[in-house]
Amino acid sequence: MLNLSKKWIFAMVFLIGMLVFLPSIYARDAFVVDSLADMWYCTSSACSKIDVGSYDESSLVLDGEGGVFVTDPFGQMYHGDSSSCSVIQGTSFEPTSMVADGEGGLFVVDIVTQSSDMWHCTSSSCSEINTDTFSSYTSMTADGVGGLFVLDGGNDIWYCSDSSCSEINSGDFDAASLTADGVGGLFVVEEALKHMWHCTNSSCSELRAVIYEPLSLTADGVGGLFVIDSQEDMWHCISSSCSEISIASFMVMSSAMVADGEGGLFALDSSEDMWYCTSSSCSELRIWNYVPGMVADGEGGLFALDGNAYLYYFNSSSYTSIGSGLLLNLEADGEGGLFVVDTSIKGRDMWHCTSSSCSQISTADFNSTSLSAGGTGDLFVFDTSYDMWHCTSSSCSEINTETFVGYIASPAFSYFDCGLRVYDGSATVTLGCQFFAPFTYPKIMKGGILYWLALVDTTHSNASKIRIKTSLGVKSLRKL
Repeated sequence: MLNLSKKWIFAMVFLIGMLVFLPSIYARDAFVVDSLADMWYCTSSACSKIDVGSYDESSLVLDGEGGVFVTDPFGQMYHGDSSSCSVIQGTSFEPTSMVADGEGGLFVVDIVTQSSDMWHCTSSSCSEINTDTFSSYTSMTADGVGGLFVLDGGNDIWYCSDSSCSEINSGDFDAASLTADGVGGLFVVEEALKHMWHCTNSSCSELRAVIYEPLSLTADGVGGLFVIDSQEDMWHCISSSCSEISIASFMVMSSAMVADGEGGLFALDSSEDMWYCTSSSCSELRIWNYVPGMVADGEGGLFALDGNAYLYYFNSSSYTSIGSGLLLNLEADGEGGLFVVDTSIKGRDMWHCTSSSCSQISTADFNSTSLSAGGTGDLFVFDTSYDMWHCTSSSCSEINTETFVGYIASPAFSYFDCGLRVYDGSATVTLGCQFFAPFTYPKIMKGGILYWLALVDTTHSNASKIRIKTSLGVKSLRKL
């Protein structure tokens, strides 16, 4: 929730009064590596080769501002945009340690020496920010506001900004339990006692002396955490405390817990029945056998398969059966719908589902493990020959017959022009929008689509003059 005083509420009303909407301009784009290790850039209609090189297809990490970081087989760091890709640092980096900072940069650990030092990269260069020995990718998580929490070789917790790192707690913590709270903090389980802790960028404090399961932590999207204890009971934690909300026996598995994006949680119990939890209680939605691998729709609902391959849609209080078949790899479209591959008849057909029904949109033979939604209601996907296709909610079209490999990095743009303009006192500026952001960010509805207004620090190079007071302090609306 935004912490707005009367003065700030008046300012926001004044701001809304000045808003001007123009036609939306947002990209449906993707980066991908072909079988020869060359880099490509794809739009919804075509793919073009942007560099002939030797790229590691498993190391693609989007920068959040239209570009991508990627390494070669020697660990050298490159940055690419829609037209080119070039080396920015010759140091050898560990590809599995690459974590985007959410503001256009990247944190990464080197492998030049046994010290595993921390680096921060921008689109043009990388700089070493700490020489402590840091661990692998399992112990690094972005804080959502430009920083990074990471464990060192002794499982102590550090916090890194784009220029330095500092140790904030010397306890022995479980690397697999690091979970960002979405508003700049971190939940983490102590290794030995399995107690829950919460960290800010400067310190950590113990919340509850209860034995928690490190593999069952799910952030609620609004600064809190759902977690299961050793007795399989459900708890909810905030930055200062944890409280037990249900004594039902829940399934201890991260894929059996899905946040709804609005502070709630869908979860399976040990009998595979579906439950819905708020920060204070849990209620059973349906007694049935559902399988892990559920997908939130981004609008408070959930798509879930049962053990008989029937597809259901849930909200916080009810459910609807919307389809059946041998369905594989559910992928939310970013606008409340779902793409899914059906292998029950012949080949691997593509379907699109809404909260009420599913419809077949293509009979091409798709690779069910390569779905990558663009966040704008569309999808990039390989067929079984590894040609690139682009799908909307109604159809799919082949856009390139090159043989691609590995991971499709999409959406390419987290900040985009949704047609929002504001006069800041001296000039009319374009404000940046996002399809996904911390849920404490302000939101607007346009044309039936929910957009988040991007926030940055007031000192950020893209900060507008429009200020908003939030729980994290005063922020600026981001301009493009």
